Amino acid sequence: MKQLCFRMLPAILLLTSAQLFNGCVTNVYPAENTDSIAQRTEDLAPELGKPAYIGITASLRLKSLTGDPILIVNLRHKNTGKKLKINAEAKPSLVTKDGFIPLLFVVPHGSYTLETVEFYMPGGEVDGQRYKGTSTTIPLSNKFSGFQVEEGSFIHLLKIGAASSQSKDMAGDSLQNSIQTIHTFERPAPETWERFKGFLLSKSSYFLTRTPMDQLERLKLDWSKNPDRRAPSADGLGFERPFNGRRAESVNKTLEGLNSKARECQRAHAPQKKGRVTYTYIISPDGAVADAKVTENRIAGLSFSDCIVAAVKTLKFGPAPDDNYSSWSGYLEF
Repeated sequence: MKQLCFRMLPAILLLTSAQLFNGCVTNVYPAENTDSIAQRTEDLAPELGKPAYIGITASLRLKSLTGDPILIVNLRHKNTGKKLKINAEAKPSLVTKDGFIPLLFVVPHGSYTLETVEFYMPGGEVDGQRYKGTSTTIPLSNKFSGFQVEEGSFIHLLKIGAASSQSKDMAGDSLQNSIQTIHTFERPAPETWERFKGFLLSKSSYFLTRTPMDQLERLKLDWSKNPDRRAPSADGLGFERPFNGRRAESVNKTLEGLNSKARECQRAHAPQKKGRVTYTYIISPDGAVADAKVTENRIAGLSFSDCIVAAVKTLKFGPAPDDNYSSWSGYLEF
């Protein structure tokens, strides 16, 4: 955990707890196993108070030419007004059998606001050319921004997935970035969280979920119970069955066909122009794109947006009956 503050100076200043107020950010990194939780807790105390624990189930096997993409979640500790930035990289050693990574973070207990969730694609050098890093913010409803985590307790915040691809343009002077994201509020799968189960058995645990009225609700988790996956309990004490829905990796493979079509749109409607176009789309259970729209266009006019929407609608992601209709968002950068 690192505490950083910027004061319009070229240097980054390391501050004590008495100095850690508005404008400062505490960087928090995940524990890789049960043993490392103690070290994370020691790093936390006594500067930021007694510990609590936040969990995120993530799919981070992304494709980048310059480096491993990074998941960044920005929180505000409402009790103190301090900002926390929790960071996670796509480490293959942490991936479980179901393709996800259990991310456990040690944080101060109290009330939080979930401000933003974003993926950062690092810049770097490819074939002698230097490229800037780029980030995308995942659209979250304000309804899901606030949550409470008591001292010594655990709360599973969300499940998140992303698919990305990165390629050089034909001239070789810029990178074309494409990233798709999905997030859900649901109970964590015990298979994914097995490495932390011994630690969590002694903790009061909760998870966030959506209600039928599209509000956020906190339900109790009991890690000692593992009911039949075909009949999940409705009282919040059980777990989901193993994930059989659409995976970010399969989306990533399909996305490789979008890059060339998007480049055709650029050549036809915005030659020589560079920038970003952001879009959302819905994948139906049979893998077809049920709907798509451009939400931000920094390149050209309506004809370019229409071309991108048409290209997205041609994608076929393959069937995933367990996934129902899933909402995804992404961007292309030229």
